Amino acid sequence: MHKSRFLLAAALLLPLLPARADFTYTLDEKTGRLSNPRVNDHGLPTLPNIPAGVVIEEVTSQNGKATPLATSDRFTQQITTRREGDALILTTEITDTRRGDSAADVYFQLPLPPDGALIWPDLIDSTPAAESIPQSRFPIAVLTNSRDHTAFAVAITPETPAIFSAGYSKSHGLHVQAKVGFSDATSPPSRTRLSFALYPIDPAWAFRSAIDRYYRLVPTAYERRATKQGLWLFHGNATTVTDPTFFTFHTLGELGEAQRTGKLAPNILTPDQYAKENQWGIELYPYSIPGQRECGFQPNLKGATGKGGKGKNKTAANPEGDEVRNFTNLHYSTEEALAVLNSATEKNLTVIQNIQPLPAFRQTVRNSALYDPEGQITTLPRTTKWAGLSLTFPTNPNPFIPGRETLTNTGSLTLDYARDWFDRYPFAGLYIDSLYRWGNFLNYRRDHFPAARYGLTYGPDGRPCLSNNLEHLTFLDELGKLAHPQGKKVFANGVRDTAFFSAHRLDVLGSEFGTGTNFAGMTYRRVISFQKPYAGMNHGLKGNKASRAYLARCFLFGLYGCGEADYYASPDYLTGTRDLYTTYLPLMRDMNQLGWQPITYAHTPAGVRCERFGQGPTFYFTLYAPSASETSLTIDLAPLNALGKQMTATDPVTSKSFQISFSHLSADIAAIPISPDGIGVVRIDVR
Repeated sequence: MHKSRFLLAAALLLPLLPARADFTYTLDEKTGRLSNPRVNDHGLPTLPNIPAGVVIEEVTSQNGKATPLATSDRFTQQITTRREGDALILTTEITDTRRGDSAADVYFQLPLPPDGALIWPDLIDSTPAAESIPQSRFPIAVLTNSRDHTAFAVAITPETPAIFSAGYSKSHGLHVQAKVGFSDATSPPSRTRLSFALYPIDPAWAFRSAIDRYYRLVPTAYERRATKQGLWLFHGNATTVTDPTFFTFHTLGELGEAQRTGKLAPNILTPDQYAKENQWGIELYPYSIPGQRECGFQPNLKGATGKGGKGKNKTAANPEGDEVRNFTNLHYSTEEALAVLNSATEKNLTVIQNIQPLPAFRQTVRNSALYDPEGQITTLPRTTKWAGLSLTFPTNPNPFIPGRETLTNTGSLTLDYARDWFDRYPFAGLYIDSLYRWGNFLNYRRDHFPAARYGLTYGPDGRPCLSNNLEHLTFLDELGKLAHPQGKKVFANGVRDTAFFSAHRLDVLGSEFGTGTNFAGMTYRRVISFQKPYAGMNHGLKGNKASRAYLARCFLFGLYGCGEADYYASPDYLTGTRDLYTTYLPLMRDMNQLGWQPITYAHTPAGVRCERFGQGPTFYFTLYAPSASETSLTIDLAPLNALGKQMTATDPVTSKSFQISFSHLSADIAAIPISPDGIGVVRIDVR
C-alpha cells in the first residue's frame, strides 16, 4: 500500500482528525465519499440523498451531443489522501474498466443546503446559492452561510490540471467538476488522475480566504522567480521611448515586428541597443509561437478578399484587439488545407515561420496539426497585419507528439531554438505568444493521445479529445525544465480566462487587454498570478480619460498597464499619461516586491475598493474611488501583527503623514486624498 494511504486497509471507514478544531468528517477510502460532517461538534446539515466527496457521472455521445447517463459502473477508483494544514487533499486515480472511448464528469462536492448561503465566484461578487451559475475561470467553489457562520471551499489542486467548472447546484451542492475523457490510446490507457481539496475558510473574507489558502496548498506553483518589476516593452526598442528605465520586460521579435525588420528576434537589436537595454535593467525575451503555423500572403481564401462585409468576406475581430480578423464563413477540408500547405513556397512564410527548410516546415504542420470531430484538419482562415490573407493551422505544442526526434513538431522545434538562444544571446528567458487563442481548441487526433501528460477531456459531442490548453501546459513544463536551471524565465501572453493552470508554469505573465476591461477581468489576472508580475498590453492606449481610468484600475491591483513602444514617445503619453507613470510606477515596483495579499484585513466606505501589498512590517494599501476626493481606511491590527505596536501611516505620493486613531483592535485613517483619476494609496510601517 502506498505510504500516503491509511494503514488500516481492512477498515474502509476511517475517522479523520479534524481539518480544524471545529470541522470533522469521515472518509470512505475506497469510494472517496465523505460522511458525518460536523462543525463545533454539531452535525452539518446537507442536502438529502446527495453524497459528499467524489462522484463520477458517465457522459456518452447521443445524437452528436454530450449526454449524462443516469447510472454507470464502468469506472473504478484508487483513493489516496494527505494533509496540508487545515485542508484535506484527496487524489483519485480513475480507470475505465471497459477500455475503448468514454467520458465522465468527476465531481468533488459538499452538498450544503442553499438556505442563507452565498456563492463567491471571485474576489468581489456573490450570488445566492440557489441561483448560482457555474463558472469556469477558477477551479474553486466557495460558499459562505451567515446563518450558521460556516464557510467552505472545494477545489481542483494545481497538481492535476483539468478542464473544469465550479459553483453550486441543487443536484451537487458546492462542487468542482472536472470534464475528463478516457481512451485506451493514452499512456497509461483508459486512466486519469485528479486531485481535489476541501477546506474551511474565514466567512468574513469568502473567496479571498479561499484563494489565500489555495496558494499555500502547493506553494511551488506560485514560486516567484522574477525579481524585477516594470513595464512591458512591445515592438521597437528602449532607445526610442521617453523613459526607458520605466521598462523591465522587453518581448523581442513579435510576428509583425519580425516581418517589418526582416529579422528574427536575436538580430533585431544592434550591439549598442543590447548594451543600453542591459544598462537600463531591461530583460529581453525573444518571441516564439508554438501554438500555430500559417501559410500567408495568399491571393485569396476560397474567393474571400479580406475586405470585410458579408458572405465569404465576413470577418470577426479577436478580443485581443491586435488587428487580426478571422473569416467566419470559410471552411477548409483536409484536402483543401493540405493543397495550400503543399503549394506553399518561402514567399508564403513570414520571418517567424521561415525557420526550417520548406519540406521540414510542411512536415511540422502535418505532425502538429489538430483534427476536428470529423477527422478533418483544423484551420483558421484569417487576415493579419503581418501576413495578409493567411490559412493558419492551430498546432499542438506538446513536444512528445510525432516529430520529436526530427524536430518536426512545433513544441520540440521551439525548445531547440530556446536552447540555442539561451546559449548564444543575453536573453532573460523565452516569450510564448497567445496561450488563450491557440489553447482554445480541441483536438481529436488519436496519434497525439499517447503523448498527453494531463489526460483527455471531452467535446460538445461527448467524445474524448485533447484540450490544446492542457497540451500547452506540457510544453511549458518542458520549457521550464530547460530555462529554470539556467536562471532563465518563462514569459507568456494570452494569460487570461482559460489559462488558470498556465499561470503556475510562468514567471512573467501578460495579456492584451484594454480600457474596457472590467474589475472581474482585472481581479482574475491578479488572482491567477498571485505575486508574479503581470503586465497588460493595451493597443489602444491614449492620453484620454478612459486610458487614465484604465491605468488607475491597473494600479489598484498592481498590474502593469502598458501600450506599444511608439506610444511612449507620442504627445498622448507626454501630455496625457506620463504624470501617472512618473508618480505611481515607482510605488508599484515597491509594493509588488512586497507582494499582493488576497486578504486585505482592511475596510473602506461603500464604493471604495482596496487591495493590500506586503505581510509586514511594511504594507501598502491601494484604493480606487473614482467619485470621491478623499476616503478613509480601517485596519484590523491583530491579523497584521500590529496590535500594541508602533505604527506610522504615510501618503507615499506626498510623503505626508496621516493621523491614526486607534481603538482596541483596529486603526482608523481619515482624509486619505483621492486623485482626480480615483487613485489613493497608504503606506503603513509597523515597529
